[in-house]
Amino acid sequence: MSYRADDENMFGAIINDAGRETAEISGAAPDHPVMSCAHRERKPVKKPATNTAPPPPAPTDAKVPGGKQVKVIQMLSRKSGASLDQIIEATGWQAHSARAVLSGLRKKGYDIDRTTTPKGSVYRITKAG
Repeated sequence: MSYRADDENMFGAIINDAGRETAEISGAAPDHPVMSCAHRERKPVKKPATNTAPPPPAPTDAKVPGGKQVKVIQMLSRKSGASLDQIIEATGWQAHSARAVLSGLRKKGYDIDRTTTPKGSVYRITKAG
């Protein structure tokens, strides 16, 4: 048997005959001290007060009807179209999210034309989905 003891508790493991054989330990199992479970007292659970009102809901920003994707569709439907920077500024998205919405609109059936200008790429919807 293998065990460890401190001032109050004893921790251990008893090796049975099969374990002794696997570990190639010969001879009879030694006597072992009587061990008992070490129980610790649990901390009392604090119950929430029952007379308190639930907290008010967190304030939310006013949402645009239809969401940001509708806003992007409106921007791309303009004759002048919209650049990636304009989409990022209008939505607050990161560049990869703005490109992802363009890809998603293509999957929904929108034909999006990309024109390269000296100031960068401009995207326009040429056919709605």
